[in-house]
Amino acid sequence: MKSKSIAEQKIKWFEWFLPWRLPHKLRTHFIINLVIGIVIALVFHVMESKNWGEGITNIGFDLMVRYENKLAHTNYFEDTNSTLFFIDITKHTFKEWGEPYITPRSRIARLINFAVKCKANVVILDILLEKADCYDPNGDKELKSVIHNLVTENIPTKIIIPLRIDSDGVINKTIIDDLIAEDTKLVKDKKKKARTIYTAVPTVTATPDDLVVRYWSVYQMGTENGLKKIVWSIPMVACSLFSKGSIDDLERAASSILSNKSLGTNHEVDKELVVNFSLPAKTVMIPRVGSSTHDEIYTQRIRYKVPRDLSEKFVVNKIDLGTILLTADQILAPQNDVLPVKNLDNRIVLIGVSSPDARDMHQTVIGQIPGMYILGNSINTDFRDDKPDNTELMAKTT
Repeated sequence: MKSKSIAEQKIKWFEWFLPWRLPHKLRTHFIINLVIGIVIALVFHVMESKNWGEGITNIGFDLMVRYENKLAHTNYFEDTNSTLFFIDITKHTFKEWGEPYITPRSRIARLINFAVKCKANVVILDILLEKADCYDPNGDKELKSVIHNLVTENIPTKIIIPLRIDSDGVINKTIIDDLIAEDTKLVKDKKKKARTIYTAVPTVTATPDDLVVRYWSVYQMGTENGLKKIVWSIPMVACSLFSKGSIDDLERAASSILSNKSLGTNHEVDKELVVNFSLPAKTVMIPRVGSSTHDEIYTQRIRYKVPRDLSEKFVVNKIDLGTILLTADQILAPQNDVLPVKNLDNRIVLIGVSSPDARDMHQTVIGQIPGMYILGNSINTDFRDDKPDNTELMAKTT
C-alpha cells in the first residue's frame, strides 16, 4: 500500500500549532521557517536602534561634498559675488599675540570698527564675550564703546554676538548684556526702528556614530532667569538679518515652538512636529521638540564650498584673497588704508580665530577645520540654497 504524499495528507488545523504531531517533512519545513523568522526578527530588532540608513546616505553625500570642496579651491577665489567675507585671526597672529586665553578686546573692537566703516551689512563675532579681561580692562571698555556707538548712532550695520549654553542648560551672560538691554529698550521706546545687537549660538551638529560635523543647527533651548528660551543659531540669524524681512518672524517662530501655537498664514505649521520657516533661499524644518529631526540629513547638511585653508593659501601661495578674506594683521597694520574696503560693502563679515591653538577645530567630512569656517560654510549653504534634489524627505519641506 502506497503512503500518501504530504499534499494528500489531511492535516487538521489545530495540528499546525502542535508541530510534533506533523509529518516529518512538514515538521522540518516548519522548524526551518520558524528559525528564519526568528533570525529576521532579531536582525530588524538590532537595526531599529542603528542609523544604518543615515550611514549609507552619509557615505554618498560625503563623497559629493569632498568633490565639491576640491572644485571650490579653484573657483571660489573668483566668486566676487559671495555673500560672505572673512576677517581671520590666523595662527601666525594668534602666536604673536601670545596665544591669549581671552582674545584681546581692543583688537576685536578695531576689527569690528573696520567692518562697520566698510559698510558691512552684518558683522558676526565668532569669539565669546563671557568673561571680563582682567589683564586688559581698558580693552573691554574700548570694545563696549565701539558697540555702544553702533547702538546709539543708529548705524545700519547689525552685529551678532555669540552665546553659550552651559551643561545645565543655562544661557551664559556676556560683558555687553547692559548694551543689549539698552538696544532693546530704544526699539521698545520707538527711538529706533530695529535692534543693532543680536545674539545667537555658534552651534553645529555632528553625527553621533563618528562625531563628524555634517549639519548646521537651527536652535538650542536654554533657560534665562528660570524661563525657557529659544536661542537661534548664527546661520539662522545671519540669513534672516541679511534678508531684511524675516528676522521678526524668528521671534514669532520661537513663541510658536515654546507655546505650540500656529504661526498664522505666512508659515506652514505641523502642530505635532515642526514649524516650516522660510529663509531667503529655502524652507527650514524647525522641530518643536529638541534641536533636530531626521530630515536634517537632507535639509541641514553643510556643503563645504568655502575652502578650509583660506588664510594658509594667502600666506603660503600669495594668492590675492582680498575679495573674500582679510587677515587681522592686515587690518591692524598702520598702512591699512590700501586695503580693498569696498569688498566688505553690504556683505556678511565673519570675524574669528582660525588658529588650531585656539582649540576651536572640528572634524568634518573634509578634515579638521576651524569653527569660523564651519559657520561660514553653513551660511553659504543657506544662501546658495544648496540641498539635494528629488528625495522623498525633501518633497515635504520645500
